[in-house]
Amino acid sequence: MDIAREVARRLNRKPELITTAWDGIIAGLMAKKFDLIIGSMAITDERLKSVSFSDPYYISGAQMVTRKGTTIADAADLKGKVVGVTVGETYAEYVQENIPGVKRVNSYKGGVPSLLLELRNKRIDAFVTDRLVGLAAIKQAGGAGAVLAGDLLYTERIGIAVRKEDTTLLAQVNAALAAMKEDGTYTTISSEWFGMDISGEESKE
Repeated sequence: MDIAREVARRLNRKPELITTAWDGIIAGLMAKKFDLIIGSMAITDERLKSVSFSDPYYISGAQMVTRKGTTIADAADLKGKVVGVTVGETYAEYVQENIPGVKRVNSYKGGVPSLLLELRNKRIDAFVTDRLVGLAAIKQAGGAGAVLAGDLLYTERIGIAVRKEDTTLLAQVNAALAAMKEDGTYTTISSEWFGMDISGEESKE
């Protein structure tokens, strides 16, 4: 949210933050319910058919999260397990196609808070989400009895989505992001939330 507010400030606009279900977020952008998507959206070829993206504003990736004290340490340990994902994200397809032996993939609305609840209530054994989104949600939930498990399943470039026709807005967003990185504002914000600069390759470590 701090990134969104700072981008808006540099564009001389008053930010209006609208919470939207993930599975309808691109449709909401196209319907002009809002002007930007700043919500950990990975830049993919499929999404580029519908929207344009800013330059990547952070590098993250798909991360497994599980309960503290379990034996799940890497993807191989998901054999026979129930895995949760958020509706509309790309992780369900990845798990189904690349992790053999998973018992079932359950999709939930409500994002990581819903996944943490399902994990705590033992309705799923693990879930997959963006690493930094997971870290922030676990921190905000006071730990929630959850931990990151294993290395990133794969890395992703995260961008700000805009409607394809909004080329001027896209250029302004890219200029704002570049200025934030240049003057140190971006590093200050990301360090406050994550304890590191998440803008580049070092965030994968």
